[in-house]
Amino acid sequence: MAKNYERIEPVVDEDGFVIDGDYSRWDCEVCNSEVRRYRGTSSASCHECGAQYSISGQRYRDDWRENPSWKYGDCDDMTGFEISQLAKEGSL
Repeated sequence: MAKNYERIEPVVDEDGFVIDGDYSRWDCEVCNSEVRRYRGTSSASCHECGAQYSISGQRYRDDWRENPSWKYGDCDDMTGFEISQLAKEGSL
């Protein structure tokens, strides 16, 4: 779980429309800026350094997009990780 994770409950007007709140917030692990994830979004990014987080505030690896398993269904996570590391080393 993220550092200082906090859920901000929605504030609604007399018609039931959300006018404030309805998000989760936590401190970025990289630069300590506030990260917000609004209801209905699947992930969040730090607006200062670009670090990316899951819906629960768990930080993604910086190189997760280099792993082909996230976009190709026939590639499992470990194979994708190995491919990305070999490509990084220049061996692939």
